[in-house]
Amino acid sequence: MSQISGYHHLTLSTDGAQEDFDFYTKALGLHSVKRTVLFDGVLPVYHLYYGGKNGDASTIITTFPFRKPGIYGRRGSNQSKIVQQAIPVGAADFWVNRLNERGIKAEKTSRFGLDRVMFAHPCGIPHELVENPGDTRSPITNDAQGIGDAHGIRGIYGAAVSVLDRTAMDDFLTIALPLRKEADTDEGLLFSVPNGDGPRAMVEVLHEPGVPQGTWTLAGGTIHHLALNTGNEEN
Repeated sequence: MSQISGYHHLTLSTDGAQEDFDFYTKALGLHSVKRTVLFDGVLPVYHLYYGGKNGDASTIITTFPFRKPGIYGRRGSNQSKIVQQAIPVGAADFWVNRLNERGIKAEKTSRFGLDRVMFAHPCGIPHELVENPGDTRSPITNDAQGIGDAHGIRGIYGAAVSVLDRTAMDDFLTIALPLRKEADTDEGLLFSVPNGDGPRAMVEVLHEPGVPQGTWTLAGGTIHHLALNTGNEEN
């Protein structure tokens, strides 16, 4: 049996701390859960956590605001590309209007049969809010920001990963990891992460052979990692 149960968190390296905080707590209505410090480099930087009020696993987005060290990466292929969060079915239009009203360019689109909202973090990292009918988690509400049950983000949907070699990624996700392939189309590959309550956590693989390789260093403007939930230390 699989020792993985959905996502635990997603982590990205961003730019300014204040714009990062405002984006997640004011525009998206997530809650500031925790603030620590990352000591992996020469200069310590904040490690900021956003998600549900109780900091539940599968709701958490964490960031390293990298303006202080001033190291920035290059987004490209062979790299995690899009941060994705789930929203209730029918909520996409609300988010398109809300984000555009706040100066965040957003548009509605569809991939793998699911409507979604495309926009970007202030540092440029692409984000999507995905209408996933298989997600039964309670939405994250935020009365202060005007976000209720009908529109609140439910938590992590997953991430889209850009690759040069789709076959190698297919093997990695289904053989090295116990993910299940749900779709293989011209849009890309879709894999579900094991979950006790159905296929609500996904990895989307976008085959982009013409996109140059992205950087792999710990650097602003790029996604750092996707963390799957193993449940306990033994797993």
